[in-house]
Amino acid sequence: MNRFLFFTLLITVAFVFLSCNHSKKIDVSHIQVNLNVEHFDQELFSLDPAKLSEQVPALQNKYGSFFYLYHLQIIKIGSPEQPSFYPLLNQFITNYEINQLYKATLETFADTATLAQQLTDAFKYFRYYFPENPVPQRVVTYLSALNQSIVTTDSIIGIGLDKYLGENHPIYKKSGINQYLRQRMYPEKIVPDAVSGWLWSQYEPAEPNSRLMDEMLFQGKIMYATRQLLPDAPDSIIFGYSQKQLDWLNRNEHQMWTYLVEQKLLFTTDLFTIGKFVNEAPFTKDFTNDSPGKAALWMGYRIVDRFMQRNKEITLPKLMELSDSQELLQKARYNP
Repeated sequence: MNRFLFFTLLITVAFVFLSCNHSKKIDVSHIQVNLNVEHFDQELFSLDPAKLSEQVPALQNKYGSFFYLYHLQIIKIGSPEQPSFYPLLNQFITNYEINQLYKATLETFADTATLAQQLTDAFKYFRYYFPENPVPQRVVTYLSALNQSIVTTDSIIGIGLDKYLGENHPIYKKSGINQYLRQRMYPEKIVPDAVSGWLWSQYEPAEPNSRLMDEMLFQGKIMYATRQLLPDAPDSIIFGYSQKQLDWLNRNEHQMWTYLVEQKLLFTTDLFTIGKFVNEAPFTKDFTNDSPGKAALWMGYRIVDRFMQRNKEITLPKLMELSDSQELLQKARYNP
């Protein structure tokens, strides 16, 4: 082999290796976190439809604020104090399609012991990096009716198991869920989503009237922190992209950044324009049809990663509390 070609190949392999191992491994075995999985979904569907008013109060008492969050915001049938609640709950737990969906979750997640261990390990890292922040006290599974994947209260992470059955599950195809959404709906995505969901609950997101840059960097910080808390997870699971999509992003990073700068889009506050770059979509239109959706958020991660490389004294809590996007961008000296 030509020596120059060999040297170039060696440098390329080293760069790929280093870029894929940006999270140093920390020993967290001594940190006390122990999360068990509670099955609200199974308890709900084991209720006797003829005795709901007698049995629901015990469920309500056990799950507290999560009980209200589930019925008010996820399946949207109101609360037990409303006259329509029990008839609507009866309809929900006896509905044929809903029961098929519930059956699919039981088949896919017959054993959640591994999930509990993975979440325990992740939140040991969370406690290591964020010693002043609370960790969840409970993990609760629920049936979302294909609505919300992850929800949080001040002490609970809720996981909608029906949103993680596997991207090719027949129910998803029958329901008409688009492929670009289904590609993130598989069991291994639960832990990264739960971690990022908890981070979201701990830190204020970008303001509603924020600029594209603010949205990019806020979500970039969430991605960066999630990556640190899950050092063994591949990027495809952290970011929810296929390897082909990640390769495209890496190849076109310079072109995407140049476009945003030259078109003066980083400081736009126009919601429609921002949405084109950060919302769920089969592709990011301005970056061609070959690009994955939400490509600007991946760039936000890259900027944050560069910032942390150049400012090693910044801890993860300090990063998450840093609200000045302009300062972060300047100190990152991002120039792909």
